[in-house]
Amino acid sequence: MAWPVVRGIGAALITETAAREKVSDALALWLAGFSSENTRRAYAREIEAFTVFAGHEDSALAVAAFLRLDDGQAHAVVDKWRADKIVLGLSPATINRSMSAINSLVSYARRVGLTKLRLEAKGVKAKAYRDTRGPGIRGVQGLLSVAQDQKPEKAARDAAIIRLAYGLGLRRGEIESLDIGHVDLARGTLFVLGKGRTEREPMTIPANTKQALADWLAVLGSCDLKSPLFIALDRNTHGQRLAGNGIYHIVRSQLGAKAGVRARPHGLRHTGITSALDAFNGDYRKARAFSRHASLDTVRRYDDNRADHAGQVAATLDSILG
Repeated sequence: MAWPVVRGIGAALITETAAREKVSDALALWLAGFSSENTRRAYAREIEAFTVFAGHEDSALAVAAFLRLDDGQAHAVVDKWRADKIVLGLSPATINRSMSAINSLVSYARRVGLTKLRLEAKGVKAKAYRDTRGPGIRGVQGLLSVAQDQKPEKAARDAAIIRLAYGLGLRRGEIESLDIGHVDLARGTLFVLGKGRTEREPMTIPANTKQALADWLAVLGSCDLKSPLFIALDRNTHGQRLAGNGIYHIVRSQLGAKAGVRARPHGLRHTGITSALDAFNGDYRKARAFSRHASLDTVRRYDDNRADHAGQVAATLDSILG
């Protein structure tokens, strides 16, 4: 009497295992299709985050279950995911990346015959650049001071991260993706995989940043050029590549909190760009070469905020009115 039940369970397990393997292969192929290393890493993290949100421990099983939903159910799920992110106060860019990742994955899964689901996960409206000044020079100096007042290993790593974010204007994803082999101290060159780029480009390392990198590499002590440049130093993940959220936590929650400075990695980049405009009298082209923005208009926003053009006009109009 029990045999049909056991046989049914076995069939169900085989079906679930087969589905998991298909989805696992599809996930790997989907990620491999992106030419940008940064995009592959970012989208992989988004699927991990979705897995946690869905209450699963296995990404392939979570995605397989999601792909079996009908359109209405699936949209309700991603709407809830987006709403949770909004409540947490995450930036529009962060939320939109999550929605973009799940849309892309479902589109690929439909193309290879794993689902009939048609998903149009909606993002949120991006905010215009408001605060493009970041923590300011004194804020960055405060972060450096706190960073250097730590244990030698952590001091060297954190100081190098701050120098790269401010002195070279690197995004945290660009910092995360660096390997030891991307640093050429002899030539004073750093090979960076920029936003939207498929190949690394050389950047000249300024003197203080070069020294900070040399100090960190001396502490790191590894000769493996393919090893990550920045690693986690906590007990649980020691030696693993330092992820973008780890960099964020270091700058904002550790160094920023101790220094009494409201800071985040991108804010250090903001301060670097604003400082470049100050140093070169609002030269957009030089600032754009430093920031590597696609549009000159973006750099103009930094300059407008730096000079507070709107405030100057308001003050003039106010004085005219008397």
